[in-house]
Amino acid sequence: MIRRLAWFLTALLAVLLVYAILIEPNRLVVREVLVPSEPLDRFFGGAVVVHLSDLHLGGIGFREKRLLRALERIRPDYVFVTGDYVRMRKPYGPVLDLLDRIDAPGGIYGVLGNVDYNGTRESCRICHEGGPGGALRDADPIRVLRNEHEAIERDGKTLLLVGLDELDARAGRPDPRRLLEESPREIPRIVLAHTTSFVREAEAAGAELYLAGDTHGGQAALPSGLLRRIMPEKRWDFRAGRFRIGSLWLHVHHGIGWSIAPLRFGYPPLVAVLRFREEP
Repeated sequence: MIRRLAWFLTALLAVLLVYAILIEPNRLVVREVLVPSEPLDRFFGGAVVVHLSDLHLGGIGFREKRLLRALERIRPDYVFVTGDYVRMRKPYGPVLDLLDRIDAPGGIYGVLGNVDYNGTRESCRICHEGGPGGALRDADPIRVLRNEHEAIERDGKTLLLVGLDELDARAGRPDPRRLLEESPREIPRIVLAHTTSFVREAEAAGAELYLAGDTHGGQAALPSGLLRRIMPEKRWDFRAGRFRIGSLWLHVHHGIGWSIAPLRFGYPPLVAVLRFREEP
């Protein structure tokens, strides 16, 4: 009896590993996320807004082609990307190619993640021709906000994107907290950040929406208590999904690619389509 149970558990574990390594990492899902916000509903109207994060590209493979096909069907007007574009020390050519192939008339905006500061300075290619020191690209596939904000216009209305970068508060770039405090409150604001480190400050500053990533949802459906022990540096109180913090809405994207181990279980690659409506 014990031997049969051991064989059963071993076979079950093998099946789960095959699923987690070969199937779920490529099982891209599209999910709508409702954000009850009158100011954002007024600004975006019927526009299609997509939140992506943690692409962790190693190249343009099956998953990335599925992502591009999904975005062709969705036809986003705006795409917001919250960091970690490639796997550790991988080149940025493939991610630039992927971003170039996304048609978003309103623009693609993003911030850098921790993996994008990997010592190679390859991430400079997102904004500069040929890498660090090169001329700025004439037509960026993405507008990267590094502790700065940018106003976008739509049908005579204005929205402010605030891009926070906790690893780049230097070289004349303002501290993220000060940037939030100084952003004008009379304009609706969306905060883009890789982590949720500044979510309390964003709520105090009166922002409407905070978009983040980083956690991958744990990448597998492990207990949050265990994840806190394994990776105590991450904010597991906001593991993945939509949260309400005072007057602020937070969406934590659980990512598209993988890091550390090439598997996913319970958190498949995600395309989050943000839908806005007035407060009930």
